[in-house]
Amino acid sequence: MASNIATISTPATPLDKQYITIETKKGGRVEEVEALNPKFIEEVDFLKYKPPPDDINDAASLEEWIDILSNIEEDLHWLLHQSHQKFWCQVLFDDSLHQCLDSYLRYAPRMFDHVTRLPQSAMEQQKSVHRLVFMTFLRMSTHKESQEHHITPSAFGEIIYENFLFDIPKLFDLCVLYGGNHALLNKMLTNIFTQQPKYKDDLGDIVPTFLQVFDGIKTKCGLSDTGTEPQKITSKPKQTVDSLSTEEFRDIVFYLCDIGLTLLAFLEIYPPACRVLHQHTLVSRIANFYEIIIPEVEKSLKKRKADHPSLYTTLKSKLSQAKKSLAKLCHLIVSTCCLQPMLDNSGQQEVIAVYVEDYLQVMSSLLSEKHFLCQYNTMHSVQEDVEMIQQLTGDIDETRIRFILEAVNSATAMFKKRKGPAKEQPTVQNAVISNPTSAQQNTIPEDFECETTYHAEYGGGACAATVSGVELESLVSSVKDLLPDLGEGFIITCLEEYNFDTEKVINSLLEDNLTPALQKLDRQMTRDAIEEKLQTADHTLLSQRQNIYDNDDFDVFNKDAIDKSKIHQGKKNKNYKSVLEDKSDIKAMKSRVIEEYDVIYDTMYDDEYDDTYDDNDIGANDNDSADELSTRRPFTTPRILSDGKNDRWSEEEDPDETPITRAPPRDQFVPNPAELREKQQDRMHRSKYKGHDKKQSLVGQPKGKGQSTETERNRRQKEKNKSARANHNRKMMSDRKMNKGMF
Repeated sequence: MASNIATISTPATPLDKQYITIETKKGGRVEEVEALNPKFIEEVDFLKYKPPPDDINDAASLEEWIDILSNIEEDLHWLLHQSHQKFWCQVLFDDSLHQCLDSYLRYAPRMFDHVTRLPQSAMEQQKSVHRLVFMTFLRMSTHKESQEHHITPSAFGEIIYENFLFDIPKLFDLCVLYGGNHALLNKMLTNIFTQQPKYKDDLGDIVPTFLQVFDGIKTKCGLSDTGTEPQKITSKPKQTVDSLSTEEFRDIVFYLCDIGLTLLAFLEIYPPACRVLHQHTLVSRIANFYEIIIPEVEKSLKKRKADHPSLYTTLKSKLSQAKKSLAKLCHLIVSTCCLQPMLDNSGQQEVIAVYVEDYLQVMSSLLSEKHFLCQYNTMHSVQEDVEMIQQLTGDIDETRIRFILEAVNSATAMFKKRKGPAKEQPTVQNAVISNPTSAQQNTIPEDFECETTYHAEYGGGACAATVSGVELESLVSSVKDLLPDLGEGFIITCLEEYNFDTEKVINSLLEDNLTPALQKLDRQMTRDAIEEKLQTADHTLLSQRQNIYDNDDFDVFNKDAIDKSKIHQGKKNKNYKSVLEDKSDIKAMKSRVIEEYDVIYDTMYDDEYDDTYDDNDIGANDNDSADELSTRRPFTTPRILSDGKNDRWSEEEDPDETPITRAPPRDQFVPNPAELREKQQDRMHRSKYKGHDKKQSLVGQPKGKGQSTETERNRRQKEKNKSARANHNRKMMSDRKMNKGMF
């Protein structure tokens, strides 16, 4: 996709003068000659470049495009072979040349664009034109080709600026198209900005253009901050990201990717531009734009997945590139303008304090942008930057630092799916801050979803924890307070072995249960010995290798002797019967338990022993004889076996004791049924006339004669219970019937 930023450039216009005087040296003296004269211009018609055809099967379009490439290649070859004087005359006064170069910068495919698969001959011709365009711009940015052919720096700066040979959008496009030639591009941009300082002002003036582009995208997505008034009924419905068509949504995602990667390429090639953009608070504005646009675009992209599966993969990759490029762009500005100057001015506390305050202000302005903060911290740890600053200077506001770290951790925990692996903490000596002048890294991976889960119990390999600086000194002092006779080098080695867990280290030292590798070390070893050992070690790629399988039984890189008996191919045939019958482990455990815990067992436990009643306390656990057991409980004949006539103790009981006799057993036989029937009839007859006397007692004596106590008692009983019989409970029964719905 072509860069839309390049469209604001204007074609070059010739100077008002008919010729330009240039200072040259001849014979040791300086002369002014008419070097650039319009009469040297050749009438050459440079064709405009067109992007490759989308359909390579269209023979006519492909042939037309190849013809255009051939003409451009031929004309640029001719231009580059011209002399210094004629070359500059053609550059200054030929409008078609500038139209050709501008069209190529605008429509040439970028490194992150989808390039149509062209025939081999067409690809070779495209590469040739690509190289010739770069060589043309490179010669245009060079004011001194030799001792005889050169332009004075002041005149050169005026020529390129007044004739619009270069402008900021052109420089952006050059960086994103030719980022692989990092050294030449850096030299080109340095020469342009040095000879003409007005370009720095133009770079600062282009920031409002970026903000205007951001506002345009937000308005297109319906996320603009303006228009807070309530929507009228007659007005059109508000446009949202979901309401965009597929083509419009695709263009927005591609444009986000184009903006991020173009700016990133320019700043990586020419880092001094970071200071100009930092003065206009571009970091906080990019973060605000990211926070508003990216989450909504991601949500809309997920909703469109089912409609366009193939397009979803492409747009997801582009959006991932846009997210990473914007975060990396902001980190590059912060690193160049805040972190790198701290390292360059190490030891000058006053200078460092200024950059520390600048860094804290920038990070404080990002705390409200949670999505951006999560992406930023995922790619570039804020914790590492803070620890590096704390090692450089002690004059820092701990409250602000703690507040920033808490906000960063909160944003990371809120929006990050999984926690990334632990990274090595930086120190002043090995602080890793991407140097802007280092080699160019053009290729950005298309997918950043490669996060793994880190578990604290993993103590080795690539996941091993690493601490340094003040934290390491604290751990060493905590161990040395309890064991002052140990050397600091030995303590550091033990901490590394036990994953920097002081409790495990102290416990292992007190119990003398260190690993075999630590037991062989000198306990008085100092730190100098560790450093000498590291310096003498062979720092090869294999020695720097870290893996979770380090120092295991089959680590051939760190061990010379490997137990080959444990290695077999295919399934291993085992005799499980012999394994089950092997009691060697039980015997070894028996000896260890007896020796260490003074526990004595007569026999080992039998798997077939019935231990159901072992928990019952029958008696003391001693060896009693049979005579003692018989005197305690004499033998008695079971009652079921006795004849019932003489139920006494056996002959073995003491003759002095008085024999005890028992009552005869109860007759267990069933009685005569006839007798049972007679008893039943008798009971029924008695119950029939049981209340006859009671009824007579209710009548009592005639009135005035007085009543007996039994009569009064029976009358009270009848009065109390009369509702239970006869017709005294008619209302209760009637209510009962009504409740049952019988009426």
